[in-house]
Amino acid sequence: MEETTNKNKHPKMQNDDDNTTAGAAAEWLIETILNSGATLFHDQRNVSYIAYDGDGTHVDRLASTDFEQWLSYVYWQEAHKSMPGGTGGKVIQTLTGHARHEGIRYELSVRHAKNERGLWYDLGDSSAVHVTADGWQIDKRPPILFRRYSHQEPQVQPTTGGDLELLRPFINIAENDNGTWLLFLVNLITAFVPGFPHPILVLHGPQGAGKTTPMRVMKKLLDPSVLQGTLLPTKEADFAQLAEHHAFLFFDNLSNISPKMSDALARASTGDGFNTRELYTTDNDFIRIIQRPIAMNGINQVVTKPDLLDRSILIKLKRISKEQRQPEEAYWQAFNGIRPQLLGAIFDVLAKALALYPDIELEVAPRMADFARLGSAIAEALGSSQQKFIQAYQDNIDLQNEEAIEASPVAKAVIMLMSERDEWEGMPAELLSLLTRRYDTFNLSSSPSWPKAPEWMTRRLIEVQTNLEVIGILVEIRRTNEGRQIRLTKTANFADSTDIPFRDEDDSMSAMSVSS
Repeated sequence: MEETTNKNKHPKMQNDDDNTTAGAAAEWLIETILNSGATLFHDQRNVSYIAYDGDGTHVDRLASTDFEQWLSYVYWQEAHKSMPGGTGGKVIQTLTGHARHEGIRYELSVRHAKNERGLWYDLGDSSAVHVTADGWQIDKRPPILFRRYSHQEPQVQPTTGGDLELLRPFINIAENDNGTWLLFLVNLITAFVPGFPHPILVLHGPQGAGKTTPMRVMKKLLDPSVLQGTLLPTKEADFAQLAEHHAFLFFDNLSNISPKMSDALARASTGDGFNTRELYTTDNDFIRIIQRPIAMNGINQVVTKPDLLDRSILIKLKRISKEQRQPEEAYWQAFNGIRPQLLGAIFDVLAKALALYPDIELEVAPRMADFARLGSAIAEALGSSQQKFIQAYQDNIDLQNEEAIEASPVAKAVIMLMSERDEWEGMPAELLSLLTRRYDTFNLSSSPSWPKAPEWMTRRLIEVQTNLEVIGILVEIRRTNEGRQIRLTKTANFADSTDIPFRDEDDSMSAMSVSS
């Protein structure tokens, strides 16, 4: 903002009157700001902001401590005395109304943005990377696109000539791990693209497998912050606020996920609104639209609900050998040394992918079809192929299906039941009684998710309906005059065997023999 001149001073300030009122000081500050070239605007939530230089280099929320402190600084520079009490509130109230009713509406994002000109990445130092199909460059005066929070750190300046193969030694994924490395890279790079559904990356493995490190690497590349991994909140409102303030989130060392938070994670993956009260003293709704790349890790695979599994990428890591381990200080020093090259290489791939994307078509659309299409373009840009990426993704989808069945005692019982017959039909209460009576020796009914009433049998079947269909069991639920009716039908896809494999406590596979 340009320096004010004496002709802009309020008359009472020119007289250097120690008794300058808050109203007079506020009037002078408001007039000065409106004539300064600053842009007053509101965002998609009708929150009011000021862009001091008229562009996106320095943006503050009007109702913030930072802006009020800036007002105090401007007043001191001109009046050489402290701002009268109450001045800040008067200025903020007036300018907020101006920004809301006369200012332009700009949609603000955290770290990653997209507009008609291409993709943007906030470097956090008043500049941004602009990516198009023609390449990328650093814009020193980006448009108004970003909001920033105090936890965020500036990103390093990306450089050209990098290679993403430099990243491989820093991530504990084997080179020949059936396309998993390609899947990891594609997931990382798609996380730089806002405005579409992102799968949730789930790493699991024993202690010493290096599960946290890949996520810290992703955080440093995607959204550097003084906050690294965080605890998964227990309340949906806390989760929504946390997700809104970060461009990338990861939750470290999870042992379980509550059904409520599993639903919240699924919604944040594909994009949904979270409704909370604006303030405890008001009746206004406060809507947060959340769509974020998210990652999590744990010793065990903690995602169990089918709807969240459908939105996940599951990667199991092996324990790192003593020979491969290195001191943490040396590890991060080496990684930070190549971070500018890695960022530049990511933007190179993104630019190529934007050029390839219009010609990408999917023969069969999987659950996360938008991710699959963009991922195909990125795989091509990486020098791989759409076919290799789709195969790796399909293999992971098959694993998701196995995990969903493994997590559902109802699915296990239905599989055992249908291994003995081609069809079953009856009421939910009849199915619950039959499964409980016949397969209770496997302790399935002791699971917390085992239905305790007939209506819950129907719900549990709906949850795994798609997963059972994949392995060859059709589930039909219809209403009749007598109530709900369930029909189970075995198809040609079903592996007709009396040995149904399930995991034992050591995460290996064991066979449960079903007696006729």
